[in-house]
Amino acid sequence: MTARSEHTVSDIDPLKIGLVAESRFGPSEIRDFLDWTRDRSDLLVTHVIVVANNAPAAKAPVRMARSLFALLTSLEARALQRRPEFARHADSVDLTTGGHRVVTVDMTEHGSAELARDLAGVDVLVRLVPTTALRSGLATGVRHGVLQLDLGDGTGPAVGPPGFTEVLHRAPTTSFTVSQHGPQGVRVIRTGSHATYPSYAANRAGITQLAMHHLQEALTTLARSGDLPTIAAGTPQLAVAAPATPSVVRQLRYGFNRARAMATGRLRRRLGKEGTWSVGFQNVSWQHVDFAGATEIENPADTFLADPFVFEHEGQQYCFVEEYPFATARGIISVYRLSEDGAERLGVALDESFHLSFPNVFRHDGEIYMCPETMGANEIRLYRCTTFPLQWELAATLMPNVDACDTLLFPHADKWWMLTNIDPSGQQRPGAELHVFSAPTLLTQDWTPHPQNPVVTDAQAARNGGILRDGDDIYRVSQRIGFTTYGAGSTIRKITRLDDEVYAEVVVRNIDPDFMPGICGTHHLHSNGQWTVFDYLR
Repeated sequence: MTARSEHTVSDIDPLKIGLVAESRFGPSEIRDFLDWTRDRSDLLVTHVIVVANNAPAAKAPVRMARSLFALLTSLEARALQRRPEFARHADSVDLTTGGHRVVTVDMTEHGSAELARDLAGVDVLVRLVPTTALRSGLATGVRHGVLQLDLGDGTGPAVGPPGFTEVLHRAPTTSFTVSQHGPQGVRVIRTGSHATYPSYAANRAGITQLAMHHLQEALTTLARSGDLPTIAAGTPQLAVAAPATPSVVRQLRYGFNRARAMATGRLRRRLGKEGTWSVGFQNVSWQHVDFAGATEIENPADTFLADPFVFEHEGQQYCFVEEYPFATARGIISVYRLSEDGAERLGVALDESFHLSFPNVFRHDGEIYMCPETMGANEIRLYRCTTFPLQWELAATLMPNVDACDTLLFPHADKWWMLTNIDPSGQQRPGAELHVFSAPTLLTQDWTPHPQNPVVTDAQAARNGGILRDGDDIYRVSQRIGFTTYGAGSTIRKITRLDDEVYAEVVVRNIDPDFMPGICGTHHLHSNGQWTVFDYLR
């Protein structure tokens, strides 16, 4: 199983798509959409509908704001091109050159009958990141109505285009919505969010790329089954009322904030004032841990420790941690022996040519296994211990070709379950979605995806931060984020149902970084029922 869906050649008539645009020159998401459909046998773009804009000429302040915003976006797009995942984001496409039928619609002149004639044969209209409200009557006679992708959730102040507003207001996450508009009203097909990028261009590119994946999945489902799932009914809060151009004042404020953030970041790095992660432990169960009274594991010089997992072996307690030397900027897995007297570093358990973290250690069939984060290998790997605790070998690649991190593996109801964070958009930022898989055995690549996948699409709740147990009850620890900050807090969530049909969880407790003087973050908690380990940032 990989992060991206594989689609077989269809033997049925393709779903005919009308692509709605606001001008003949489409932005990058329209170009990417056309590229994606070109190789599909089950989807066919037959029409491009350009909705004429009859807005009156802009006044001088608006023209000035547009000119300034064009300069700002041009500068940021140039910087963005240095990132491979966004290299083509600033490119546009001439929609009149693709061989599709181009229909220019003036909603003030077109009648319903004329519009229905122009769109004859179209099964569904698609609108990608519109900046204007949906025109009444546009989907007249279109069988599946309009499938629309919107950025933002419409709950914040509309001070600029989606992606810009979140950066300006330092929002931790930026959202998207995929919805279907038809004769029966509006259905929300998918919502989600990702961690807000520090710049408008990167933020818009990133959330668009993630949202496009889910719109593509919706169209694939529609072509295959003729219907779409509904996660909410009624009118969604869509960010279509946001102005396409922020005011000059807000652009200047944005520019000042960006310059200050970059200067502050450079100064902190030069002075060595960046935050450092450390690990604490205590000889109690997780229900009774006193975070403030825990013992701290001393960090090696110029190194941070994070992502601890505690494991009992032959009556002694061992803590496996991510050890991150600043000199190499690449995590390794080290081991400490814990006691009431403190922690003793035993050495390095695992060191690869790529970054390692999140060393989830567990016992199965008399063997000891570790499933660390191995996203740098583009795989989910499982290692087997040959000589405890420092000798390990690769036992299996559980999932190849996947951008995944922070994987939890555990047996439940006669199956093995995998809870992992996957990025389907190719940005290698997997913290926005939680995916669940199951298999009859542990050492296999035959993992069945859960029908609800992704089961969590909220960047404030999706990423794993540990696992806890209380008898037969299983608790997932999730991470919270701040604006461009990692590990703003963690949340304990009880898994109330986990089977082949439903994944459900409820919040039990939030853990905030206020239990020690001088700390500003925490994102991991684990316990073996006897000892508890956690991390924190200062």
